[in-house]
Amino acid sequence: MKIWKEMPLTHFEFWAGGKDTVEDLTDSELEQIEQILEHIYPEGLSEGELNDLFWFERDLIAEWLGYENFDEIIERDKMKKIIAKEVNPEDVDFSFYFDDDGLKSIGGENCAVYIVPADERWNAGFNMDEYKEIELHAQAVIDDCEAGYPIDEALKEWAEYASVYDTEDIAEFLTITTGEKWEVRSFFGYSRGDCCDVVYCVNHYTPERITEIGELWLGCGTEFCIDGCCGYYVPNSIRWREGETLRKYLADSYGCEPEELEIYLYDGEKYEKMD
Repeated sequence: MKIWKEMPLTHFEFWAGGKDTVEDLTDSELEQIEQILEHIYPEGLSEGELNDLFWFERDLIAEWLGYENFDEIIERDKMKKIIAKEVNPEDVDFSFYFDDDGLKSIGGENCAVYIVPADERWNAGFNMDEYKEIELHAQAVIDDCEAGYPIDEALKEWAEYASVYDTEDIAEFLTITTGEKWEVRSFFGYSRGDCCDVVYCVNHYTPERITEIGELWLGCGTEFCIDGCCGYYVPNSIRWREGETLRKYLADSYGCEPEELEIYLYDGEKYEKMD
């Protein structure tokens, strides 16, 4: 007994060579082919017949779509560029970058990155509630040391000279208490007093990622829309270098090859294609 079912080509699960052919076609082209097949095969095709058609009759399919052969379709896809367009600075909002839960929970019980601003330290910054808890814990250790209570030898040596208001001392405290290496990097914006320290765990963040975090926190960056999707943030230390450095950065962020990108930069008035 044969059982036939009706479904659009876009929902059919091709296999082997048939699947390879479909991967080079758009949904619109599949719908166009479906209309042709309905005319040529009014009674329909079996799954095997349909798959074989796409597997062994690729040039015929290409002719239906207006090409001389299927190689033209393959070359067309190779030449297709992914558009990366810089967002007008007036429309850039870096807060979306820091809404990423990964920046808040990557360290598990403790966060793995803290941004401590120079001013308004209790009212600004990133992951500051957790950072204040660490400062309180560190201050309790210093108080115990000064009172002569027995504490870990490594902490005792640290507490003799430490200040909870020194981010370098907090990084050392976290290194001792977590067993992982912590460091601090300072970043400076474009206005006087516009600066911050980034305290981070080196096991979770590369220096390049910390540069991104520090610069974007101070607004020293830009945003790109790639293939119509915004949210690709770039620190100015990368943006200003342009050329292959910027191209590779955007390609790595999007997940494509650098040569696949066609990049348009905003010069304050208009967009210009980057060479």
